Amino acid sequence: MKKVKKKAISTETKEVLGETLRITQNASTAVINIIKYLSTVGSEYKAFNLLSDLFKALEWILEVFEYIGSCYEDEKIIMNIKALMLQINNILFCMENEDYVLLCDVLEADILPILEYLNKVVDEEYLWEN
Repeated sequence: MKKVKKKAISTETKEVLGETLRITQNASTAVINIIKYLSTVGSEYKAFNLLSDLFKALEWILEVFEYIGSCYEDEKIIMNIKALMLQINNILFCMENEDYVLLCDVLEADILPILEYLNKVVDEEYLWEN
């Protein structure tokens, strides 16, 4: 992977950014685990309780990656964030229509790969200095 163009930032900012990215990766991993669990859960009640946590984590992840994408002018992250926002709209549509099969499909087939990709980008391009 080619290295992204980085703006000059202070050492303190780099440290905070690195820690924020590590936390974001942990949140992404938690969301990935929730998505995998949702496909095996037998109770809609349990699934909807987990969806609340999933949405909170996704909102936070989006905010961090939007900042990273704009700060570093990283088109790959920006494109994946846009794709993630589109899929969140699809999730809301599924929930409004109570289409739980499509909901699981969107989570597994669309959101999961985006989060895995963003985690990979962070590992390869942003945490190598810290």
